Amino acid sequence: MNDKTELNVISKRVSDKQYFKEVSHNNTGETSLISSVNLAYKNKEQNLKASIFAESEQLVGDNNDAEYRRAPEISINKKVVGLNGREVNFSIISTQFKHKTKGANETGIRTHAQATFGRDIKTNAYSLQPKFEISKTKYVMDDKTKKTVPSIALVLTLSCFLKEILVYLVKV
Repeated sequence: MNDKTELNVISKRVSDKQYFKEVSHNNTGETSLISSVNLAYKNKEQNLKASIFAESEQLVGDNNDAEYRRAPEISINKKVVGLNGREVNFSIISTQFKHKTKGANETGIRTHAQATFGRDIKTNAYSLQPKFEISKTKYVMDDKTKKTVPSIALVLTLSCFLKEILVYLVKV
């Protein structure tokens, strides 16, 4: 579309669940076909990403009456860069879904919001990357069941540059 927007379409569908077995006589082990559409926007200058995604799974073969559909899934991600390598990354993803199985038909909306705070600390000998992440996922199922799952994580990544350490050991 343009240098910041991309559209991907994948379509895999058959008219009959027994198509591979009865019509084409190949791929008889195929159990699912996934079709999807994704419209993505990425602006590197503004550290902004957004997408609209839809996916549908068609199960084929014997005794496969289930189906799964995500439509639409909307995501937005914004990164803010501060002083001394500090970064804050905000993201939100909202997905409307339908999961059909024998005897059950579940529909709902899943919304996940997350904020990640991080900073890279680098020297000649090591790199330290502390990150603090807070997120919340909310499920609303069939307009009756609601569930909220909060999460907090602290991640610390330490990398040592062995070559640099050896050089310092030799100099002493």
